[in-house]
Amino acid sequence: MKLFVVKVNDEKLVDPIIKNFAGYSIMDPIIIDCTGMDEEIKDYNGSLLGSLRVMFEKERRAAKIIAVIIKDTQSEYALKAVEQVLGDLDKNKGNEICLSFPLDFVKGIN
Repeated sequence: MKLFVVKVNDEKLVDPIIKNFAGYSIMDPIIIDCTGMDEEIKDYNGSLLGSLRVMFEKERRAAKIIAVIIKDTQSEYALKAVEQVLGDLDKNKGNEICLSFPLDFVKGIN
């Protein structure tokens, strides 16, 4: 089993990815709201006050995290489901990323 994770910067693209997952029998993903600090970190200049200002004053670009537990044999299909919507992630300049983690323990999945 693996935890397959995708960061999507445009929330309109989440539903098409979820539909593609279903087409490959990848079910029950969770969607998490997130914000990135990649651009904002540049503004704080290494100071504690600057970092607090970045955290609390600036509006950050919202993104979505899609996470789903898949069988080892579904990795290729999960990536295909994502890239059918986002395009080739290696060539994508939208900063979307996709990764997976091996799971050594999972309970509660039928």
